[in-house]
Amino acid sequence: MQFPHSSQLDLWLIRLDEDLYQSSNAPLLSAEEMARAVKFKFELHRKRFITARAGLRSILSLYLDIEPQNIQLSATPKGKPFVENCDLQFNASHSHDFALYAFIQQNPVGVDIEKIRSHYNDAVAERFFSSEEYEAFTKLPPEKKRAQFFKTWTGKEALVKALGEGLGYPLSTFTIPLQGRTQEIKLNHQGTDQVWYLENLDLFPDYQAAYATNKKMTQLSYFEWTAEGKKNWRKEEQRS
Repeated sequence: MQFPHSSQLDLWLIRLDEDLYQSSNAPLLSAEEMARAVKFKFELHRKRFITARAGLRSILSLYLDIEPQNIQLSATPKGKPFVENCDLQFNASHSHDFALYAFIQQNPVGVDIEKIRSHYNDAVAERFFSSEEYEAFTKLPPEKKRAQFFKTWTGKEALVKALGEGLGYPLSTFTIPLQGRTQEIKLNHQGTDQVWYLENLDLFPDYQAAYATNKKMTQLSYFEWTAEGKKNWRKEEQRS
């Protein structure tokens, strides 16, 4: 697979409740990945991990033209995965039954997906939201707060992952406006003022997702990786 231009973002979905990789395809994982898999206490979590990692390798092989098991995956000191000596940038996130991946040419990218649970923790919002975010959040009608909590949280997670930072990054130091699907986020990172582009993704009724890049995307393509291979998941979207 090729990107026609650097302003295209490919989003990939894998349904982790499908038993795609538990037997014949488990060897796609590296020895280190299998060692991580066996450490999971519960079989469900182990299966989800194997499916997510093997799926990532399978998708990467489409872009890199390398057999999935031969791809050398590395990680930064703060845990962001990458393939060395490669212009392809990617990021991954999973929650319950879904894994979501973002692929882009050259530019850094972060993605996050979260299942919208039946409740949210206001103390978490007060601690991790910026003062502007939390003030606006407290003024929302009670019936809108739960959805907004997860929308703000996934946006912050996606942006921090795009920056290549871990969860220790101070989330309250930047503000995501409550309104708008696509937003420009201004922040100071490593002593420089930067502009990042964040988009909220309403993919399923019970899930919230977001991606972030340092370049405005003009095309979003949606794919799903299944037992039969690649298929289109949603209609391609064009941006102005």
